[in-house]
Amino acid sequence: MIDPRTPILVGCGQVTDLETPPEKGQSAIDMIERAARLAAADTGAGDAVLNGLDSLCILRLYTDTSWRFESPFGRCNNPPAAVAKRLGTAPGRLQYTSPGGNMPQYMVNRTAEEIARGEIEMALIGGGEALRTQRGARKAGIEIDWNEEAEGAYEELGDMRPGVNDYEMRHGMRAPIFNYPLFENAIRADRGRGAAEHQQAIGNLLAGYAKVAHDNPLAVRREGFTAEQIATVSADNRYIGFPYTRLMNSNPYIDQSAAVIMTSVGKARELGIDPSKWVYLHGCGDGWDHWWLTERVNYHSSPAIRTVGGPGLRHGRQDPGGYGFPRPVQLLPGGDPDRRAGNRYCGGRPARADGDGRTAVLWRAGQQLRHPFHRRDDEQGTRQARQLRAVHGERP
Repeated sequence: MIDPRTPILVGCGQVTDLETPPEKGQSAIDMIERAARLAAADTGAGDAVLNGLDSLCILRLYTDTSWRFESPFGRCNNPPAAVAKRLGTAPGRLQYTSPGGNMPQYMVNRTAEEIARGEIEMALIGGGEALRTQRGARKAGIEIDWNEEAEGAYEELGDMRPGVNDYEMRHGMRAPIFNYPLFENAIRADRGRGAAEHQQAIGNLLAGYAKVAHDNPLAVRREGFTAEQIATVSADNRYIGFPYTRLMNSNPYIDQSAAVIMTSVGKARELGIDPSKWVYLHGCGDGWDHWWLTERVNYHSSPAIRTVGGPGLRHGRQDPGGYGFPRPVQLLPGGDPDRRAGNRYCGGRPARADGDGRTAVLWRAGQQLRHPFHRRDDEQGTRQARQLRAVHGERP
């Protein structure tokens, strides 16, 4: 018999807006509200889920993360409280995370552990951005009022240290767009590959994501770029940071949001949520390599992946057949294969097994590669794992 405190994902919601003109565009809080309502509807239990939330966590907005993306149209002083108010729910706990692409997975891991310990029964994790609208309105000289006040205290989770130290900043190592090319060239050298060979390997990997994006109505780029198009430098595909071309890089200027709802098996049964919607998390781990890049032993390996992967695999008690990246909303070519920016590629559509019991290992990387990890039911992750090994080899 399944322990009633077993954590599961039961609902997800995703929103992509490519067409709304800036003067009618929505704020990030608007976008997150939409995704949250879709996630609640996806469970089949609707308002009963929202009314029963014990915890609501919002992933840090990019406008609250970097001065480069600061909104000229005002801000929300308390994103988790604002979302809770809009949803008409009053969870006992509100949370707002630190920056980092690892934070969505970190929150899934943390929430699953809390559910398993019986500390909470139901939680919503959500995030979103409206940077496409923000940039469009700024360029057009359109005035928008995105100021929003909400009362209530929230807990700030994660590590608020900057991703680089003063020494690294002085030498231009201030962001992933500069540092990931360093990692990639170190991987290429460690594998003994020439520049052209490795460039093609990256193109082959990302072409798989582009193929998925082609059929994904939530994708921003649906052209289905080939490996050659992704890897070949041209007037429309210049180098951003060698060896990454434009099509290998993420685009932060998107209007997207996603939300997931997690609960226990017991609570799902109580609410009548169909078991076909349940996604089990078989194990998890969180960790990071040395925080400062200049303190790492090399740039082609990640002891953190190896370390956090071990506990996750032991929790799952079986070999999933490889490693895979979770890409919930956008599966597109880019240094970050979904076109979501920074902190918010949140949980998206959970994998719902087709009955064959296959599993996959998933991880996320934040800032200069901090690694949360978990196992879930999934088929796509195993396919992605084979592609990743073709580029980066067997060892993490």
